[in-house]
Amino acid sequence: MHKKDVDAPFRRLILMEDVDPRFAELISVELNIPPEFWIAHCSERFRLRVLNDMLQEEGRSTYWKAPVPQTRQGPYPMAIQPNCVELGSFDRVSTRMNPEIPIFYFNSLVSFWGQKHKNGWTVAILVDPHKSRLRLIREQNSDPLSQSPSLPFNSQPRVDLSDFTWQGNSRALPSRPDAPVPELLHSCVLYDVLVKAYDGKWGAMSHHGDPFDATTVVRNLIFSIWNNSTSDYSNAMLDGWNLKEDLWNSAGFIRVLEQLRKSTVFNFDEFHYKAMSSDLRLIAHQKQSLRELKRSLLASNPGEVDQIPSASAIDNAQNEVAGSCAQVEFETRRWLRIDETLKATEDVLRQIMESFSRRAELQNSFYSHQQAQAADRQARSAGQLTKIATVAVPMSVASAVFSMGGEFAIGERLFAVYWAVSAPVTALLILWLIFSDSISKQWENFQKKLTLGFKKHFPIAWKKKEGDATGQ
Repeated sequence: MHKKDVDAPFRRLILMEDVDPRFAELISVELNIPPEFWIAHCSERFRLRVLNDMLQEEGRSTYWKAPVPQTRQGPYPMAIQPNCVELGSFDRVSTRMNPEIPIFYFNSLVSFWGQKHKNGWTVAILVDPHKSRLRLIREQNSDPLSQSPSLPFNSQPRVDLSDFTWQGNSRALPSRPDAPVPELLHSCVLYDVLVKAYDGKWGAMSHHGDPFDATTVVRNLIFSIWNNSTSDYSNAMLDGWNLKEDLWNSAGFIRVLEQLRKSTVFNFDEFHYKAMSSDLRLIAHQKQSLRELKRSLLASNPGEVDQIPSASAIDNAQNEVAGSCAQVEFETRRWLRIDETLKATEDVLRQIMESFSRRAELQNSFYSHQQAQAADRQARSAGQLTKIATVAVPMSVASAVFSMGGEFAIGERLFAVYWAVSAPVTALLILWLIFSDSISKQWENFQKKLTLGFKKHFPIAWKKKEGDATGQ
């Protein structure tokens, strides 16, 4: 809290990292902050709208809440299951991209509350703490056929996630050689960075008449983290999928893929299609968070659309409104770049998924054609065996009759005649069944050659034959 002289405008900024419920109650009473401010900070999905006496929604100078992308790394690989990240008194929903790598993506929150006084304003900024713990959630009763009511969720032992992860190849350099090297955006502690920044810049910011202007450092930090996280994540995602595209198109990998397709344990196509769908869902979540951030951060103040009643304050009010509009325009332009980056990444991923789907359809149709050919060969073999059995069974009966002695002794004298007839016929039948396809093709080729030769040597007779066929 920064104090001013009695005669000077009373302007103060209170920066908080996590709060105890009792302390939040005390701050609310002293600074007239509604309890909904703290409740809204508990969940990213909770949307708070502040209305004035005229039932107009207050804008960016009164309240806004901004999600900030964060990554944490666990100490060991963990199975994918429902989980949440504990940030002090608050829980944040996390997502994972790879089951083998314990990297968790989630959004921490920064909440702003501004209140104007007669001779100044008060700004309260609440940020999530750096220390984080992963709580793995497991449902005790997951049997859908069970008649007993589902038991509540229980938690496994918590895992510390305070270690940052390295994203991309980003570097941070100071603007002046004598300035200290800034912390990397992917591994900065929000509260510490903001405290250092405000200690050096508070004197210039405290002269602004709008509480929103006091959040310039906070907004710059939020944008820098979003820009760094989005660029690194998009580049890493596209580089990874482009590498996989090159791998899929290689001849050696196609042979490996055919071996994987024959295995019933692992479905390579389904695995990577689900991975791409997971990437698209994460991008959609980030786009939704970005829309909510811009809606809250760029909301118009009621004074910007109302007429100014006091003629003596027109110049000051117009200057203040013009400055606020310029800041909003600047914020809109720079946040649009992040939105375009996410949209471009989403479009590229959808194109990769479409090409992957087309390739999978072609491969599936090829394998279906191979299976149909194999089934046709099996059916043909079964038909050939049936034909062989149709000929062999009667001949076996005749052989048994002719080879009998005693009462049917006539068969013994004519047995040589039976073999002289049945053996060649059986051999010819077997050869025809085995080579029937090639015999049919050879016969078709012979007919074509015969037709071409007839047309070449007897053209008149061929035309007459065609004319007779047309007349009929």
